[in-house]
Amino acid sequence: MKCYQKYWAVFIISLALLSTNPFASADVLELFPVASRTAEDCCPTNGKWEENSSVYLGSVSNSGYSEIRTNIEFNISSLPKRIDSATLTINIGYAGQRWLALHSFEGEGDASLSLFNVENLLASVSLSDSSENRSVVFDVTGEVRELLGRRVHNAGFSFREDPPNDQGYTIMHVSLDNITVAPKLTINTTSNFADGALVVTDEFCSIADGSVFEDPYTRPNFVTIEDGRKVVTESKNGVVVKICNFDGVTNSTGRAVLYDFQSILDFYDFEYPCLTEHGSLATKDWRVVISPTGRAILTCRFSN
Repeated sequence: MKCYQKYWAVFIISLALLSTNPFASADVLELFPVASRTAEDCCPTNGKWEENSSVYLGSVSNSGYSEIRTNIEFNISSLPKRIDSATLTINIGYAGQRWLALHSFEGEGDASLSLFNVENLLASVSLSDSSENRSVVFDVTGEVRELLGRRVHNAGFSFREDPPNDQGYTIMHVSLDNITVAPKLTINTTSNFADGALVVTDEFCSIADGSVFEDPYTRPNFVTIEDGRKVVTESKNGVVVKICNFDGVTNSTGRAVLYDFQSILDFYDFEYPCLTEHGSLATKDWRVVISPTGRAILTCRFSN
């Protein structure tokens, strides 16, 4: 089992335990650049980027006649597909009133010069009141999610001055050489599934409705049925089967919806076992079927 996988249980527990998922956990991961490069396009600018020994790593500037950009990359290959948020924090020194633009790109692991012309603007911030070391935080959740969804290994970010400054200000500088102020990609994988669960007991049953496969980043909509459900317990050859049948489950897909341990793992990148009351038994052998008309069956099989 991968270390980043969490557990969103298919509970067979008492109602008193439903509000707290004992398997839910939170992780805040901090990633630092695996590659960085500063290059100059001069003079005048023509889209041809070169490294210049006279330009310090981390420099950012644009006079309109010459431009300096800094690109960095983070290895995101070990992250789960599902994240709650991603922020990029940098520390930058500058003089005067400036504009810092953040672009993103699919990295190659070496901050290649060939990627300096990639245009994909994520954000632009105004920098005022000259500072030797100002912290700037960018929300890059959407971009990191998109890259993770395509199984891209490296997330690249490019720092640029845009629009150019015509005041002759000194070059801006993104700190890269000190771990305490180096660019940092903070990933929050806190599960917002903690207050939901699939349940089958003699008192009630609860499952995710037909929208379960709409969005891997959003908590499924759970429906709990206390009346009109039927719970069957079977035991044969050392296997205990819990089955809950009930009606009234929302399913707007117009077709039957089926999901089980593996399909949920593939979609959410989380492992969801089915538990007996108080967690005395656990199994990956469970299945939910929701008909187009909202009739549902939850089945969990346990081996003693």
